Amino acid sequence: MPASKLSLALCLAAAPWALAPRAKAQATETHEATTTTPMAPGATAVTAPVATPLSPTSKGTWAPSTWGARLTGGIGTATAGDWLMFELGAELRGWRTLRQDVWLLRWQGWAVGRGGQLADQHPFLWLLGGDEHLAVSAGRRFQPDHTWSPYLGLYADEDARWLWHPGLSPSSLDTVNNVDGVGGFGLAGTLRLEGGLSLVDGQHALLLTALVGEQAQRAQINLPAFAFTTLGGAARFDTHGGFSAEVEVWWGATPVRHDVARGFHDRTTRTQAAALLRHTVGARMWLSLASSWTRDEDRLTYDPGNVVLHTADAPTFTLTAACGWTLGGGL
Repeated sequence: MPASKLSLALCLAAAPWALAPRAKAQATETHEATTTTPMAPGATAVTAPVATPLSPTSKGTWAPSTWGARLTGGIGTATAGDWLMFELGAELRGWRTLRQDVWLLRWQGWAVGRGGQLADQHPFLWLLGGDEHLAVSAGRRFQPDHTWSPYLGLYADEDARWLWHPGLSPSSLDTVNNVDGVGGFGLAGTLRLEGGLSLVDGQHALLLTALVGEQAQRAQINLPAFAFTTLGGAARFDTHGGFSAEVEVWWGATPVRHDVARGFHDRTTRTQAAALLRHTVGARMWLSLASSWTRDEDRLTYDPGNVVLHTADAPTFTLTAACGWTLGGGL
């Protein structure tokens, strides 16, 4: 063999990588695959990276989270009267999948200054203060390698408000007309189990669940404390384009309360429905519209004679428009 051909053969045998094609940079996952092809004696097999498209449910395809400023304006009704309120503050919102879409985490919270008027008297009562809300949930997708998967999770939230009338001490709110449900200090929380179906793919996410749990609220100036055992259902839909839709309906009942001194017992039931639409506009701004409807009913039974009185409060309704500016993302 001529010397030039022998030198070329030795170079190729010593550096087989010289035959491998250059892999272009790409956002898809790669794995090493060996291609076996009939080859001439003495030739060297070449191992080259082969591109594999990213699975719609691969780890990291869903991790949308943001934080930023929040501005809201809302109207509503309450047993104390109609109200008009505005808020300005900060919020945190997001969700992500972990461990190859096995775990699904969601969170939302805000802390805002709040102020407005309550129509419980004339002239209307000015209220100023703040509101804080935090909701988190964690659940397991039992078939993470499928787009649709059975889902089981735990959800918890809490909400606290402080609204006082300028010129009145907090302990003096009982000297004006009723402000329960709007003013004063209010504290409520929820703990529930969620079970249903979860969809996660490269562009959309959908969660359909049945709910069972407990919701409690602190006693107020005129209202007693309540603890409801609740049953209901919820749905949430998200897209990578920044659109979200949520709807939730539940019914709950308190334990029977006995008043031995006055000879009666009663139970309160509550029905509630809530919905939210939210859409990202441009790179940083978002808009949302939220609404809720709630109705409480009481069944009071006088023990002597078993006389039953069934009463129902007027439904309460809220409608809140909000906008915000995303200042950052990711957790």
